[in-house]
Amino acid sequence: MGKIILNVINYEMVYDQLDTSCFNIIFEGGYFNIQSSVYIDPDFEYSEIAYFELSGQENGRYLDPEKIIFQPKRIIIIFDKNEKFLDTIQEIHIIFSNEIKKELVDFFNNCLFFGEFIQYSSDFDKHKIMRQTLDREVIDWEEDIE
Repeated sequence: MGKIILNVINYEMVYDQLDTSCFNIIFEGGYFNIQSSVYIDPDFEYSEIAYFELSGQENGRYLDPEKIIFQPKRIIIIFDKNEKFLDTIQEIHIIFSNEIKKELVDFFNNCLFFGEFIQYSSDFDKHKIMRQTLDREVIDWEEDIE
């Protein structure tokens, strides 16, 4: 099982810029980002699937995680053993120097729309646990034309 560990130097959460929400992290030697469409576009088959990218577009792929586990200072993204990221990576460990904030949990649930994949470790702060309450809107191109 392939695993990468990313020690976060800096991160940002970008909501609905060009119809996409994005979680970006900088780590020593590169960056990692997760992009998710804010809308469901019936003409684009990947509009409901997140895009994961590691230090360059050549290292990117549309892929659903199997699960995302929040720990106090770590997010673990696990992919299906048959659908690995970049064909070899089954786990991505994102390690923060400080405890994860509730705003980041909310962003993963309601801006990246990962609610169905998110789990929490037993030692995760119960006050930071959130559920997905928002869903993507479906684009109706005919309504936009009128």
